[in-house]
Amino acid sequence: MLIEAAKGGHTNVVSYLLDYPNNILSVPAPDLSQLTPPSQDASQVKALLIFHCSTGFTPLILAATAGHVGVVEVLLDKGGDIEAQSERTKDTPLSLACSGGRQEVVELLLLRGANKEHRNVSDYTPLSLAASGGYVNIIKILLNAGAEINSSKLGISPLMLAAMNGHVPAVKLLLDMGSDINAQIETNRNTALTLACFQGRAEVVSLLLDRKLNQSHLG
Repeated sequence: MLIEAAKGGHTNVVSYLLDYPNNILSVPAPDLSQLTPPSQDASQVKALLIFHCSTGFTPLILAATAGHVGVVEVLLDKGGDIEAQSERTKDTPLSLACSGGRQEVVELLLLRGANKEHRNVSDYTPLSLAASGGYVNIIKILLNAGAEINSSKLGISPLMLAAMNGHVPAVKLLLDMGSDINAQIETNRNTALTLACFQGRAEVVSLLLDRKLNQSHLG
């Protein structure tokens, strides 16, 4: 039930379930007058918080993915693992909030100390995921929080992801903030420009060519 409540964004229900873990398996719903007192057994609450549903997500991951900032806050206050990872892709709550454009959740997770350099199985950081989706405000938030702009362990930078997906404002922002326009993927030497060309992103190609020409002139 906690999984469903977190996914649906039902803050009050999430709070109730975590306060009364002994009652959540009662069918039908327990008589409120007969409830056992709020649990003082931290292990019961922890078990609920770390439980992974069939898709490999914890309640906190589901709430962050769906953008339910109130639920995310409750789960964190109750001890939810801010660095919990989905079983298949190894995404954290911050990774998935960035991927889905959930700005309020991103702000909360960063405030609570989430790792902004975590890498999922595809080697993407939260900034990479935000850039891939073209979420300019989230890109700004991450960069202002100190995220590495040229993070590219395997060669695919946030700029490349924004370029290949045609996100002109995101490409412009990343360039303005100092992203390396000439960075290359280690295995095939592709750059943001070649990837944009391959995907037919005409506006991005025009922007990148203009920036490269200006860069050459300045050099």
